[in-house]
Amino acid sequence: MESVDSIIETSKAYKADANEYFKTGNYKKALFKYHLALNQLRVLRDPKGQKSEAEAMASMVSPSGEGAPAPTRPEDLADIKELKRTIHLNMANCYCKEEKFKKGVEAATRSIELQPTVKAYYRRAVAWIGRGDYDAAMSDLKEAASLDPTDRSVKAEMDVVERKRKAEVARQRKQLAGMFGRP
Repeated sequence: MESVDSIIETSKAYKADANEYFKTGNYKKALFKYHLALNQLRVLRDPKGQKSEAEAMASMVSPSGEGAPAPTRPEDLADIKELKRTIHLNMANCYCKEEKFKKGVEAATRSIELQPTVKAYYRRAVAWIGRGDYDAAMSDLKEAASLDPTDRSVKAEMDVVERKRKAEVARQRKQLAGMFGRP
């Protein structure tokens, strides 16, 4: 059985590989490696004694076998949480680059659930914009701005969302006018 340290290190290595693929624009391979990084962490047993995700799935098929290691050191728990948070955040970025905005929203949400950050709210807002949900995007940008009022990129994105909202309202008005206008 692998140790907690080796599982964390393997996960970090997959994440580093994924980051390299991302830098070269190979988002599919990056996503694959990010998934591998998360899968490494899924074998770890919850320190509260609960089964790992992998054990829970395996016990549905065959309820036997040796248990997975459980992280007990506070630094391991913090390291795992941070690793999961950044992997989900990076996956959100990949999904947005691939124009898979629904998955981008989901990945950013998982990152936010682990720790709300400006970057996570910003990434989820970008995914909402891609889905055309400007209200949700603005809500996330306001959350990001509340965490860091000095972040200029958040303010700039809020301006973009406001312009897109106005353009959408104008488009809808024009469309409605055409429906009720003269033939």
